[in-house]
Amino acid sequence: MSKLLSIIGMCALMATSTMTSHADVVINETNFPDAAFRSYIASTIDEDESGTLDDDEIYGTSSIVVRSLGIKSLKGIERFTELTALWCDDNELPVLDLSHNTKLSQLHCTFNKLNSLDLSNNTALTRLYIDGNPIAAIDLSKNTKLQQLYCNSCKFKTFDLGANKALQRLYCNNNEVESLHLNGNTKLTMLQCNNNKLTSIDLSGNTALRWLFVTHNKLSNLDLSNNTDLEWLLCYDNAITALDLTANVQLADVRCQHNQLTTLAVGNNQNMTQLFCSNNALTALDLNGATALTELHCDSNSIATLDLSSNVLLDSVYVNDNGMQQLRLGTQGKALAIKKLVCSNNHLSCLDLDYGLDHSGDALLEASNNGRVINGVEHAGNASTITTTALAQELGDGFDMSRVTSWDGAQNDGQGHLKLTSDTVRYVYATNWTKQSIAQREPSFDSNPAQVTFYFTWTKTTAVDEHNMGTTTPDRIVYYDTLGHCSPIPFKGLNIVVRHYGTGSTSTSKVYR
Repeated sequence: MSKLLSIIGMCALMATSTMTSHADVVINETNFPDAAFRSYIASTIDEDESGTLDDDEIYGTSSIVVRSLGIKSLKGIERFTELTALWCDDNELPVLDLSHNTKLSQLHCTFNKLNSLDLSNNTALTRLYIDGNPIAAIDLSKNTKLQQLYCNSCKFKTFDLGANKALQRLYCNNNEVESLHLNGNTKLTMLQCNNNKLTSIDLSGNTALRWLFVTHNKLSNLDLSNNTDLEWLLCYDNAITALDLTANVQLADVRCQHNQLTTLAVGNNQNMTQLFCSNNALTALDLNGATALTELHCDSNSIATLDLSSNVLLDSVYVNDNGMQQLRLGTQGKALAIKKLVCSNNHLSCLDLDYGLDHSGDALLEASNNGRVINGVEHAGNASTITTTALAQELGDGFDMSRVTSWDGAQNDGQGHLKLTSDTVRYVYATNWTKQSIAQREPSFDSNPAQVTFYFTWTKTTAVDEHNMGTTTPDRIVYYDTLGHCSPIPFKGLNIVVRHYGTGSTSTSKVYR
């Protein structure tokens, strides 16, 4: 028994010897110069309200929270050597000395006035938050256990994170970062580097990456072929010209709008639910493999034909401003449930919504300003006509003459001919969709079946020679619009046609297109 008591006594002595006993620390201006910090110490850590801190109170303090108190100095914090977590965000600290707080694992010092920060003694640090400080450089070579680094809205131009092999999350938005070397950070799962000055980035070694946010940079290329675990990609507002995502089959959300993309390959991605690729230079988009897609924004490109018949889960579709001639929404047995369809400012000649829009609830359809230029107009005297067969071939896309409920600028003689009385012909096209109410800006309607107004324009292929020049053939024809712009082909709207003849004489006339 005596031996057992001796062992217990030795263990107790060894435990207490790791903490040096001090005389009680008086809570005064000398030991804690900042009044706000001193007040926190007195009200929170001085549990017996004695005006002093004993060893139990000092060594028993593992966390300090002093957010938004206007603190200018944390002098006195060096006494708390057992501190593992410090929150001192949103104060006015110009310096922060944590050299004695060697057990610190979490440091939150965002939005202060720190120009530099020495963390060489804080080797236990796993989480570091320094957002909103004017820090331009930091040495983290001793912080090998660091897992999360938040340094948004600082002054960084580059980082040396070669020693931080355990790093999993890096947030460095709103800096001046020009280069980022992360090949050694193989455990990285989250990277946010928005609004910087990156011209290139190598992520080939970051195979664990799941979330990538690199918006508002200067990237012209982005190779993600090794990042097969990627789930979220935000790379909009760059200068990327091609994006191949065929290897990234886990991607659920892709936002690559406002780039210079001429090609975008998504492959057979059955997890992607959202795709934003507006304001690029795409001429084609194959989404047949993206069967889980619910929201698509591909407006303001140059996509002539788009097949969405395989994307049966689509809820919102924005394809406006493409010059699109064909939009396939669905086929029998594969009815879509679109609640919002915006396809205005295209060259669509008809729109079949039978298998497109949601029949159960309110739906938004914006299909205004759809039309195209047609050929095949025949002229005899002052009359211009086109056969209904030729018109259907010109308009294509499954155009069905029997669905036209009214004409403006043309007369259907019922004998297979359409007499054109205006250079712009508008027609109302029935969609066979039985929804009672569709919200549409131009034109508005509330009808059953739903009807959409389209138009086509045409140009006379012959013109009257006002000066009776006989059979003289012009060398060339130049078209001028009302603003004085010239073109070898007619403009939409009013044109002034100037004919230049070999004899040097000139004939001028106005024609409508």
